[in-house]
Amino acid sequence: MNTTKPTALTARRSWKTCVATLATTAALLGATACQLGTSTSSSGSSSAAPQATTAPTTPSAPGPAEPKPAQTQGDSGKNGDGGKGSGQAAAAPCAPEAVDITATNEDAKGAPVRHLKLTALNTGAKTCTLYHYPITQLGPDAGAPARLLEGAEINEPTVLAPNEKAYAGVLVAGGGMDEYEITVIDVTLQGRKKLTNIGEAKRVPLPAGVKVLYGDDGQRVTEWSLSEGIAMRPITQR
Repeated sequence: MNTTKPTALTARRSWKTCVATLATTAALLGATACQLGTSTSSSGSSSAAPQATTAPTTPSAPGPAEPKPAQTQGDSGKNGDGGKGSGQAAAAPCAPEAVDITATNEDAKGAPVRHLKLTALNTGAKTCTLYHYPITQLGPDAGAPARLLEGAEINEPTVLAPNEKAYAGVLVAGGGMDEYEITVIDVTLQGRKKLTNIGEAKRVPLPAGVKVLYGDDGQRVTEWSLSEGIAMRPITQR
């Protein structure tokens, strides 16, 4: 009996089986490797494994613009006072030689003269300014010029055009002590700075028909004003 052929046939079958097994194993390994790196969608297309991503940075919206400083305007000065922010220079102070000053009795006829009205007339050819109040010396026996009446301040200069008038009130006797006789009145004009003299004092005659006045240390004066009422009202109420 010949046993060689069956042996060779068996060997060939074993070799084929081994080769097929190896091929199947290799295919399985390849498929496993592919599954580790990719995933298959239901449509059959492969897609990469998801990776963590960083959300994009959204630029912040710009904040409201800072407001610009408000522009301010200068305060308007009164009566041409350039020192109060008007930006316009006031007219030059009135010179004594360009102003005529007179005194008028404001009391009833026969009554003691206690209230005087000073009238300043611009006799010059140019506009000028009367500052503050007239420095009024009621006779040489007065210890000092009449003080400014408290509460009657105007605090603005008086611009006087040519041939225009300004007024100030004088309280000759305010019920004070040390009464004395007054036969002359001297008035000095002021400059922009308070209590600075412009030129020499002007000698002002007493009111018509009055030979002597009787004053005391309660005498007072008001500031210059273009309004006769504003100048005299505070004085006549005392």
